Amino acid sequence: MILNTLRNAFLLARPYSIPNIILVVLATIIISGKESLDFSVLIPIIIGILFWSSSVYLLEFAHKLADGRQEFFSNYFLAIPTILLIILLFFYSPLGILIFALAFLSVWLYSLKVYDLPFSHLMFIFRPFTEIGIIFTIYLMYSNDFSSSFLYVLIGAIYFISLSRNLIGDLRDKNHDKNTLPKKIGEKYTRLVSFLAGLIALAIIGPNFEVIPIILALILILFKVNYYATHKIYILLTTFYLSLFASRVLGLEIIIILIVLIAIILILSYDFVPRKSNNEKPRWF
Repeated sequence: MILNTLRNAFLLARPYSIPNIILVVLATIIISGKESLDFSVLIPIIIGILFWSSSVYLLEFAHKLADGRQEFFSNYFLAIPTILLIILLFFYSPLGILIFALAFLSVWLYSLKVYDLPFSHLMFIFRPFTEIGIIFTIYLMYSNDFSSSFLYVLIGAIYFISLSRNLIGDLRDKNHDKNTLPKKIGEKYTRLVSFLAGLIALAIIGPNFEVIPIILALILILFKVNYYATHKIYILLTTFYLSLFASRVLGLEIIIILIVLIAIILILSYDFVPRKSNNEKPRWF
């Protein structure tokens, strides 16, 4: 019973996204002006993971009846990381509590996509604010100077990459979700919006090697590769982008390689996250 509960909590937290959160946290710390990393970075990493987990569990709480996941979800999944996060933020980043509250609001707004409302199909614009909230929370732990160009490149790239990727997720689930963008404007135009969001991310990142993973993701979208497969690969390609970005600002190649290795292993959990589209055998084209 306990092992099954822990398994459900693990899968519903989207573990394949955790390496991305760690990379974002480490890059944000260096961008803030900290000259080197030590074991003290474990606290912001834990804060980042709890921030992500709480937000995802809130989404699961709102969606547990929408995708047949109520049997996998427990309210403790939401309560425990949220309480732990607020305690840590109180001691290490009090303003982060407000940021977390705003991120929670954005998650709730995103969750409205399951309801038949006039604006439900537009709620995808709020999905990336969890990652943005993590960046600001961690940054404020170390600095109040918001003049770093690296910071805005990271925020802009993360927002539009996440936007692009999540629209592919909506396309993956188009046969089950009734109120998302694909249902409103169709598959073709939703794919175009996802592609354009990826192009904006490329423009923000600029002409360097970091754009290669995003270009590969856009190629998958352009050639109409199966959306289930594209979304899964897009997550890994996001990790590769963040790894290249983090290696540029951190210079810790061994640690970056280790995180990428963990990401490759954790992507295996993607197929086990309870979702109706898992029952549809993915095709490449």
